[in-house]
Amino acid sequence: MGNRLAMSSTNQPGSEIVRRRIVIIGSAGVGKSAIINRLVNKVYDEEYKPTVEDIYHLNFLHKKNFQIEIIDTSGSSDYMMNTYIKTADLIILVFSCDSARSFEEILQKRETEVDVLKSEDAKIVAVYSKIDLESNKEITYAEADLRLVEHGTIPLIATSAKSNEGIRQLKHFIVRTCSKEQLCPPTR
Repeated sequence: MGNRLAMSSTNQPGSEIVRRRIVIIGSAGVGKSAIINRLVNKVYDEEYKPTVEDIYHLNFLHKKNFQIEIIDTSGSSDYMMNTYIKTADLIILVFSCDSARSFEEILQKRETEVDVLKSEDAKIVAVYSKIDLESNKEITYAEADLRLVEHGTIPLIATSAKSNEGIRQLKHFIVRTCSKEQLCPPTR
């Protein structure tokens, strides 16, 4: 497995820990690892490093103690990808504003894998990444939002790991979604 990075624990002694799993899906180079590093470690690394598969942990307190396992799926085998999707509480589909192809790929992956394999209670969110690259846009936020609605409404959050834009909104979405009781049974 990959690196295990953890934010300092917010767990209180004797408190129940609720575990959730987030799966991050998207083409190579769309910024999945950079977004996760901003969420978990509050840092941005300018250097692109291709990911094989990494698992990160994020802990937070919201009435209960939550331990979130975040799986960056780049390079995962089909079998592992399918397992991750089946056991996910939240699936984050990441595409980059400078790659219309990356958007088409998440639409295709959602239709052929995510919607077929995910549990009934698992939630999906799309992340429009690299919004700091204004001059290189191949797809606008409005175009992506319209196309997502055509394929079934899911939330869309615009982010830039580099400038930290939208990362707070994504983290709030994760906290709200993962702290709801009706999600999948806690992962083991």
